[in-house]
This record gives sequence, C-alpha cells and structure tokens, in this order.
Amino acid sequence: LTAFSTVLDNETLIKKKITLGRRSTNDIAILDARLSGEHCLFFLNDEGECFIEDLSSNGTFIEDKKIGKGNKHKLTSGDKIYLLHHSKVKPDEIMGYVFCALNEGVNELKR
Repeated sequence: LTAFSTVLDNETLIKKKITLGRRSTNDIAILDARLSGEHCLFFLNDEGECFIEDLSSNGTFIEDKKIGKGNKHKLTSGDKIYLLHHSKVKPDEIMGYVFCALNEGVNELKR
C-alpha cells in the first residue's frame, strides 16, 4: 500500500493476513479514535490475490464505495483505499492507501 497522506507510512504485505486498526495489537496500528479497534483485514487467497475485508463500524471505502462491515473486496493495482470517507474529513486528515500489485502471486500493501 502506498500512503497518500502524511499521517501514514508505506506497508508491505509479508503475511497471508494483516490486520489494521486502532489497537496496538494490529499488524498495522493507527492510533486514531475515528478508526475501529480492528478496522480492516488484508489477506491473500491461495491464488495470491489480495482482498480487503471491512471490519469497521464507520466503514472502509474503495474510492467512494463503502465496502460494508463483513464484506470483502478483491484489490487490484490502483485501488484507492480510504479508512475514513475522504469527503467527511479535512484534506490533511485523509487516511488512505493505493494498492500496488508487484507481480502475479506477490502483492504489496503500502500504507
């Protein structure tokens, strides 16, 4: 995932499952009260495809579309992932990533 905000860092997917959320026990911990304790889950299936599952109360978004709690979305290169809807926060508070697939079967998450 490539971060497109100054409050986040880039991340690389090195495990089959990565949790992101407010709690320090997440693989990617972001200490922001607007995020859920476990906000979303990134995971690879057996074919090496990367998915995101929304675990949050307030939503995780691909572009302007809410994934919806408990729902999954297959990620493709260039997908913009917003942890808060970008229209509801100040420009300097936008939190999100762009998903970048490195090559078939190997994916990278940059935060």
